[in-house]
Amino acid sequence: KIYWKNNLIDLMIICDNCLADVQGAIAIVNRNESVNNLEVNDRIVKLKELHEIEVQHSKLFQAIARERIRRRAKEWSIRTLDSYRLGIKNENDEKIKKQIELEKNLEIEKNQQLIQSYKTKALVTNEKWINKENSISEIKLNDMYDYSMLKYHNEYNMSDNQLLPKREHPYSWKLEQYDADGIPIAPEAAAKRFGTSDYVIENNFKQLNIWKIEAIN
Repeated sequence: KIYWKNNLIDLMIICDNCLADVQGAIAIVNRNESVNNLEVNDRIVKLKELHEIEVQHSKLFQAIARERIRRRAKEWSIRTLDSYRLGIKNENDEKIKKQIELEKNLEIEKNQQLIQSYKTKALVTNEKWINKENSISEIKLNDMYDYSMLKYHNEYNMSDNQLLPKREHPYSWKLEQYDADGIPIAPEAAAKRFGTSDYVIENNFKQLNIWKIEAIN
């Protein structure tokens, strides 16, 4: 174990420069020992021991270096994998967000089209009822006008034999039912004008022709 200011040093996480300093410090720990005063055989043994210690230290630091590389490779692999997963997640989230936004825009466009369709139908219906109301109002006004004209029409209160001698058709013996302004001056025409019955102009050509033939013969 290696301590620095009473703190245990983790050789796996310190920087490369710090690890080199530690390695250098360990390598010279035993080099300060004096071997010159030893006998030749003891000196040789001592030097072999120091060499063995340095070899063991070297192997130790090589193992530490490999482990550091392995851990860093593992750490960067984990970071890369996390970044990749995060990128995939962000990409999927973006796709989901765009899909939701697209569906939202389509729904808004659909609702706008539906609202526009309702507006168009409402305008058409409104115009239809306005025209209908105007038509009814026009009919009512015409009825009121004609009805008011009838009250001041001299011929309206006359009997048929008092009307002007003008027939409704060249081949009819009925007198004219309307005046020059189109105001009904007879009960039958008035009934038709105000919608209580249908009035058809009579054409007595056939009957007149029969009478003509009988008169000649």
